[in-house]
Amino acid sequence: MLGQPPSVSSELFVGHTAGEFPFAGGVIEVSSEATVNEAFRTLVSNNILSTPVFDSAKNAYLGFFDVSDALAIIFSVDLVLSAVPDSMLNKQLALGLARSGVGSDTAIKVASLFEASSPSETPERTPWMPVTNSTPMRDVMEMLGTTTRRVPVIDEAIGRVTKIISQSQVTTVLNNMLKKLEAGGQAIPSLFEETLTSIGGFGVRPVFCVQTEKNTTRDAFRLIIEEGVSAVGVLDDEGKLWTSISTKDIRLFTSVEDAAMQRLEVETNKRRGSIDHPESLMDMECGDFVSAVQLAAEHTHTTRIPAVVVTAGETLRNVISRLARSKKHRIFIVDDNRFPIGCVSVSDIAALLVGVQKPQTDPYSGLQSFLDTKFGNKTMDEVNFLGSVVEISSETNVNDAFRILVDKHILSAPVCEKVPGGGKRYLGFFDVSDAMSIIYSVDLIISNLPGNMLNKKKALELAKSGGSGTLDTSTYELTVGALLNGEGVWDPMSPSSTLKELISRLGVSRCKRIPIVHDGQAVKIISQSLVACTLHEALKTMEENSETLALFFEKNLLELDGWGRKPVITVNADSDTVREAFRKLIENSVSAVGVLDDEGKLLTSISTKDIRLFKSVEQAAVERCSAGISEVATMDLSCGDFVSVIQQTAEDHGDTRAPAVVVQETTSIRKIISRLAISRKHRIFVVDMERRPVGVISVSDICRILAMKNNC
Repeated sequence: MLGQPPSVSSELFVGHTAGEFPFAGGVIEVSSEATVNEAFRTLVSNNILSTPVFDSAKNAYLGFFDVSDALAIIFSVDLVLSAVPDSMLNKQLALGLARSGVGSDTAIKVASLFEASSPSETPERTPWMPVTNSTPMRDVMEMLGTTTRRVPVIDEAIGRVTKIISQSQVTTVLNNMLKKLEAGGQAIPSLFEETLTSIGGFGVRPVFCVQTEKNTTRDAFRLIIEEGVSAVGVLDDEGKLWTSISTKDIRLFTSVEDAAMQRLEVETNKRRGSIDHPESLMDMECGDFVSAVQLAAEHTHTTRIPAVVVTAGETLRNVISRLARSKKHRIFIVDDNRFPIGCVSVSDIAALLVGVQKPQTDPYSGLQSFLDTKFGNKTMDEVNFLGSVVEISSETNVNDAFRILVDKHILSAPVCEKVPGGGKRYLGFFDVSDAMSIIYSVDLIISNLPGNMLNKKKALELAKSGGSGTLDTSTYELTVGALLNGEGVWDPMSPSSTLKELISRLGVSRCKRIPIVHDGQAVKIISQSLVACTLHEALKTMEENSETLALFFEKNLLELDGWGRKPVITVNADSDTVREAFRKLIENSVSAVGVLDDEGKLLTSISTKDIRLFKSVEQAAVERCSAGISEVATMDLSCGDFVSVIQQTAEDHGDTRAPAVVVQETTSIRKIISRLAISRKHRIFVVDMERRPVGVISVSDICRILAMKNNC
């Protein structure tokens, strides 16, 4: 990137402090004990986008509650009410969900939004980075340009917030500084006279957009939530930018309860077959929703400013002026035909001016340094592995081995055998994919048995033999040792091995997991999800310390030549059975398949992990035998019904089944790693604007890039 950021900083910000940022009115706060619904009402009634959360017990601020928090909850409640069975759809459930998000009697308190069950699941929130009125303005600009959207100013004498510096105030201050120079006949720094094009195409990048008629409000808000942005562009049917939808627009719902009751009314009428049932705001076409927001603004005597646009030939000076006048946080870049080609936010400008944005061309530059400094000296001893390693004897039959996985809630376990003279050696891993192959084989055999052989005894025999025994043999039992047959993958590392070495191993080998062995004993199993968590924590720490990330992590998939775009193995929710899903998992050696609706849009996924719905191979065999006579076997369920059964089973056990995690090709690698870590998933689906799958990225894919591009 061209320009002179360091000189701009010294010319404009030296001698200026945070106290010079304007702030009208008093600071509105909410208590950490307030409910989310109450906090959202506070935002709506005061016409603000965020508010500090104060914990009286701790005598400290927790952070900000903002409209994006309310948006995430409203979106989730709306989805749940759209999917619940008719028998559960009632006002009590709707209000319960609005209060708690899970349908219990306990209302969600704002404090809970700042809690996490583990470090890897810490909520991705705007950091709380308070300053005082005497803090140098350059420091504030650097915060806004790198880590936060707003900065609280605290009076040190009383320990309370007296003003909040928002992004719109930044452009106001910048604009006034430049106007003062111009009015005094002084030259403004040359960078401001440059165009977006001459500053290395500043802001030109893929833009998150929806269409006025093809997409609904739900699509727009889902994109905002998934991409972590504050607004999306709204295009007309020719693909030209018409306006935008932002998190601010969620205030058209006056409360979470209002949104829940609206969805309840819509669903109730729809399921009763009412032709003229009312339309939910979430179901509106984006164009109609924007019109509704504009009408609401007129009724309250306010204005809804349309999207602000410039061309790449506009100067940075004019961009700042436009942002200051509109009070917007972002400005869209369009070509001569008004097709969007980029976006410049206030944080982008702040980062440019204080010199934290530097030109980089090779997207993989800096990866070697990242791996060396963050993982080159960190050993396996430092990796947090919860619990102990569960092992399976090579003499254990496959049915009992599968029961161990189910009972221990694990996906795999090392298989060991005794050696002469004492001790043991490891043969590899027995995992859920092995159990799936056996259950699938036994199911097929029983399905093709002649009627005179179809009985429970034969089903149990086949279960014990893993489908590999002859039909007239009742004594053979398949053990996990025989199953592996000397072909198990066992590629151990020592506790003193480094994380850099482990990432390389996962990237270049066919291992799904790495055992850590000390004195002949497996002490840890490093899974792909654990690697994702480790990468996420390293990147998060760098961001908190204002360290510059390697360019690779900031690039999106399109900027990496469509990395991740490849055929996705899928099944149809209604027309394909569970048997078909399992067949595709086995034949393609993948751990998950996407589940699509009739329009080819991704609904969820089925993975090898889901085989644990069968408690044992014997259960699956007996069920198939019975189904041959009277009942419908699990294998014969449609994929959609199977997923519903799994979800219900998880709820019955107080557990949750995480849906498929999705991103778009405009999502950065940093966000992909974050979502993999938080979801504890091994893979993430890449979808287009209409949620049709176009690719998939696994943790091992990321490790492969890190290993291959840097010769680890």
